[in-house]
Amino acid sequence: MRRSLLLTGAALLLSAASLLAAPPEGWEQTAEGLYDFGGASVEALTLYRQGWVEILRYGRWSEAERLYREAVAADPDFLIAQSVLARITADSAERDRLYEAVEGRRQSVDDQGQLLLHTYQRTLELFALREAGQSISPDERRAMARRAVDDYGRFLASSPREWSVIIEYMEWVHALEGPETALAVVESLRDAADAPLSFSYFPAWFEAELGNHERAAAMAAEFDAQLNDPDAPQPYFLRAFLAQQRGETQIARQQIETALTLDPRHLLASRLQAELRETAAIE
Repeated sequence: MRRSLLLTGAALLLSAASLLAAPPEGWEQTAEGLYDFGGASVEALTLYRQGWVEILRYGRWSEAERLYREAVAADPDFLIAQSVLARITADSAERDRLYEAVEGRRQSVDDQGQLLLHTYQRTLELFALREAGQSISPDERRAMARRAVDDYGRFLASSPREWSVIIEYMEWVHALEGPETALAVVESLRDAADAPLSFSYFPAWFEAELGNHERAAAMAAEFDAQLNDPDAPQPYFLRAFLAQQRGETQIARQQIETALTLDPRHLLASRLQAELRETAAIE
């Protein structure tokens, strides 16, 4: 029942607007189906959206951080950008300062922005708990994922062209319901779109989790060809994950080392490397 509701919702989200095939282009502030982020300046919005492209498409977390910092400098009232910067900074003290600054002015964000900001700020709270050696229960984590899916769905009903939110929505569906439902949502989104829609590397990730290794490898190769950028860390990270899922740990280690050489700040690559090291220690 929950999956059918998610699929129906995904189709409804995109039925009224065209979507972006190539996220770096066409993200003008005034474009139909985009959110103005509470009236953030055009310069700040351009920097902010490109930051998401660097993370989700290319895997350049260092470059994304630079862009988020410039966005905040260009518009100090852009609270959502501050919260996103807090999620990516390696400085825990800066993260805490940004979290508190956003919390202090949170009520100034409009209802649409609150749908994103709740999950962004809650994620920062989880970071702080993890650093303190604490965690939340599985039920609490599931409730958080359910809230994120509901909030992001409502956001996209009003702003269906916000590519980064589409990707995050899909990630939260995956966290809540797993890879099979996430893939079904991907197909529903594609069917509803009137233009090709890029989901970055995530469909290949989901296929690998389901054990569909040949299909995952083909998708990864297609993603790499579309990027056509040998300096982008993302394809190496994706190949590392696919190798890990196949049990080919040596290949996974080699690929993840390349990804982190290209960008040592790639957070997901760092986490995967830690998993691979843990596996090696057990072996």
